[in-house]
Amino acid sequence: GNYNISDNKQDTANPFLFDLKGVNIKNFHVNYINKAKALEANLLVDNLNFEGNISRINYQLKAYGNAHIHSVSNHDILYLSDQSFKTNVSLQVKENLFSISQGDIEIGALIADITGEFLLSEGAADLNLELAGKKVDVAWLSNILKKNGVSAVDKINGSGKIDLNAKISGLASSTLTPHIQTSFSTQGAAFDIDGFKYPIKSLDISGSFNNGIRNSGTTSKLDISSFHALVSDSDISGSLAIQNFQLPRFTLSLLGELQLEDLISLVPELPLNKVKGTLYPDIQVNGLITGLGNDKQGISFIPQGSLSLHDCG
Repeated sequence: GNYNISDNKQDTANPFLFDLKGVNIKNFHVNYINKAKALEANLLVDNLNFEGNISRINYQLKAYGNAHIHSVSNHDILYLSDQSFKTNVSLQVKENLFSISQGDIEIGALIADITGEFLLSEGAADLNLELAGKKVDVAWLSNILKKNGVSAVDKINGSGKIDLNAKISGLASSTLTPHIQTSFSTQGAAFDIDGFKYPIKSLDISGSFNNGIRNSGTTSKLDISSFHALVSDSDISGSLAIQNFQLPRFTLSLLGELQLEDLISLVPELPLNKVKGTLYPDIQVNGLITGLGNDKQGISFIPQGSLSLHDCG
């Protein structure tokens, strides 16, 4: 270090360090670049207050304030941009063990509670944290995806609420990423798609996400174990799994009762003008998404299964 606050060679039972009261930081610009993780974060701390008596082995540390997140990206994939951030955290400290007695964070429309603890040792933190967010605005999530350049949602507008729960465990440092396991669910959400006259309504989703055995994008997996939705007079259900966020592979299973008139609105490229009847799909689609994060995105897929037609014309 280029300065020392205390001399740890002093032989005292309780060496004096410092007592923080009313420490305030304003308009502090942070630009964090981690080449080992290919991680970049850019934010402006508008106002941050913290206090804590760090002259004792056991003490309490409090911090509250707000910031503006300009961008957070990993491997050139943008995850957050132009979002407000607020926090109010109280930590109980016993030597190197930090226990969260109060943990409130707010990112945009996401309001969540944080519980758990972490141990600091030799430049790394051993984490055991849990984050829970209830009734998060679906419209906010879809707008984040649009801002982040996910073209698949450019024409989609969502509404409703989603519940989120995340567990973060393991070592975190400048070179190590902890394990992340999340679960989420919606009930009665809805989506409007530009160019499609029927909204997707009564959407129920149950799923999970984890960053895999290597705690990285290449081993990450999104698993929507089940979804169910109504589209006009059609009833659709199924599941979706996506692996490897740098070169995504996906598996989609689709079941239901689909009115052909709804299908033509959803896929206008079909060379059909007027149809009637019902389609009963039982199919699985395996595919690959290429060019993620640039202007050359593409998709290749192989469908297999069965389609039953009834009373068609």
